[in-house]
Amino acid sequence: MPHSRSKIEGTLDEERRLFYVAITRASAKFDAQLRLGRKKYGQLLPCHPSPFLKELPDELVEDAAPCQPARRRLDGKGLFSAIP
Repeated sequence: MPHSRSKIEGTLDEERRLFYVAITRASAKFDAQLRLGRKKYGQLLPCHPSPFLKELPDELVEDAAPCQPARRRLDGKGLFSAIP
């Protein structure tokens, strides 16, 4: 968030409102995760954190340790061949 078209269409305030609604609907804790990249039309594109995160009060934000990359899935043959 915000959507890339929101600056062009002038709906940045609406995107900010939706972000606020999303985090205030969390009952106890809100976790946000950042992907390093995503594929679009077969090309890997970098991802950037939402600028709205910078608007949150520092005392309410806790940075977590970076997650480990997901392990690659083995195909069925590789999975069963690993069983002793």
